[in-house]
Parts: sequence; structure tokens; C-alpha cells
Amino acid sequence: AMALAVMALIGGRTAAALEIKVVENQMILSGVIESNDSWTFSRAVSNNPQVDTVVLRNMPGGKVDAMERMAGTVEDHKLDTVVSARCMSACAHIFMAGKNRQFSDDFPTDWAHVAFHSAYRSEGALKGFGGEPAANAHLWYVRRSGDKLDPDLAKRWMSLEHSSGFAYFYYPGVTQAHSSPTYLCESAMPIEKCEKISKNALDYGIITSMAQVHVKDVPFWKADRYARFGPVKQLLDGDAISSSKKSTVEDYMKKSEPRALALSGNGRWLFWASSRDGLLAIMNAVIRCEAKALRTCYVIAIDDELTQSLAAIKDDKFE
Repeated sequence: AMALAVMALIGGRTAAALEIKVVENQMILSGVIESNDSWTFSRAVSNNPQVDTVVLRNMPGGKVDAMERMAGTVEDHKLDTVVSARCMSACAHIFMAGKNRQFSDDFPTDWAHVAFHSAYRSEGALKGFGGEPAANAHLWYVRRSGDKLDPDLAKRWMSLEHSSGFAYFYYPGVTQAHSSPTYLCESAMPIEKCEKISKNALDYGIITSMAQVHVKDVPFWKADRYARFGPVKQLLDGDAISSSKKSTVEDYMKKSEPRALALSGNGRWLFWASSRDGLLAIMNAVIRCEAKALRTCYVIAIDDELTQSLAAIKDDKFE
């Protein structure tokens, strides 16, 4: 089936289906977009007339058919769109359908980005797809940008030969993490080795304002959303996790910098990550877990403390 590529190690939560949460006037989406999710989304919009903003949270992409219908719903209802963390592939297309398009305030601006490319078969190459995107398909992006986007740049990202290639647009302004606001990467590679483009997301009309939108819930990467259930070393005793996973916990405990431990919803996969930034440690632990598990993963420990009870971990009943 044709699908926009899911770049799980850079994108976001790879739940089995789209997750939708409504908080006041905001509809917060996360997960991979599957074909039937467009109908779920459309019904949710119809059933929540107070919603005027769609928050796209750390989404890696999904199916083209659903993407087109969801973008149509956003455009028809004149909804605003907001990037929370990272919005890639099919998510970026939906983002561009927004009337007003902005970044959120709940993720470090150094890392928040929107990333575009073309449509790909599952093997991730344009070969077999005709070698070229549909004629004039790039002009939709130009129109949505208010004619600010360079048509040649849109053509280039839609002609990338491999699904690991993207045009990345970071939050404009001073940044410590990147030397350029925009990059064109032909494949998966360190961002600083990609082609640097001097114009930013605002210049190109990818976003309509530098103002950041306050998102009205607490995302999974915020440490203060989690309760604490005692020291992590409890996992080494008893049968909350299998013996094979205990070596992973031992490795995790050896690290001294901020870190997080994530377990898949079925209890099969356990991954951890560390970073100087605790927020990124939590996010990366979940991303690594979900990239392997292909289902939602849950944070079960942050630094030296459990964030789920031993009973919840053993029974795969996470909060």
C-alpha cells in the first residue's frame, strides 16, 4: 500500500491507531495515521464544535488516503494547526491545511520541527511509484503557504528518492542546536551534513506566526505528570519483569545523567535512553521502544524512581 514514510526514530509515538484527546478548544492528535482514522477524526471534529485548533503531537506519518481526507477536514472547517514536538510526513501535510499554523510552547524550540517528503511504497523508494510525484502536486503546498514557498523546493522534497529523506523546518530564530533553520536531507544522515537553506519556516509560509501556542494538557515527556512508586531497583526483585529484561534495568541503573525507561503495552519490549536534557531522555526512550514494538510504550521509570507500580508493570495495566 502507498504510505508516507514512518520515520520512527525521529518521529513520534507509533501507537496502533490515531489517539485523539479534546481539551477545551484543542483537539490533540498523536500516533500513526491509519486509513480508518480519517473517519474517526472527522466525527470527532463534528462532535466537538468548540474545537478550533488541532495539535499534532510528535507524529511520524501514516497512510496517504487518510492524510488527504484529514487535511480536507482541517481545511473545510478552517481549523488552526499546531506542531507539538515533531510533525513528519503525512502529519506535515495535515499541518499545512491549517488556517493559522504555529509551533507549541510545550517542547524545546531547538528540536521542534515540521518535515516534508513525498509518498512512498513500503520499501521506501520512488521506484515502482512511477519515479515522479503527481504532476503539480507541489503547488498545493505553495498555495497553502500564501505563495511564499519556493515551488522548486517543494518539487525537490516531493522528488526525494528515499523515504528517509526530508525537508526539515525548525522553529525560526536563534538556536543552539542547529546552524540553519531549514535543511534538505536526501536520506537519513546527521542533520548538519544535509543541505542548508537560509530561509526559515516563516519566510516560506510553513508557519504563519512566530508566536507559540499554549497546549492545554501535559504531554508524555513532562516528568511532573508522573507519580512515583519507589526505587527502580525493585524491578530486579520479584517477577514484575522477565529475567531477560533485568539486565536492561541493570544497564539503565549504571547511568548517572537524566534517563528514562519505557515498556511496551504488551510487556514485551523494554528500552531506555539518557540525555543531558531529561525531557529528551523520556521522549527518546518511548520512541526507541515504539519503533521496535510497533505499539504504544509507557514510561515506567525516570532517573532512579518508578513511575508505574510493580503490579501495573507486571499486569501490563499502565496509567
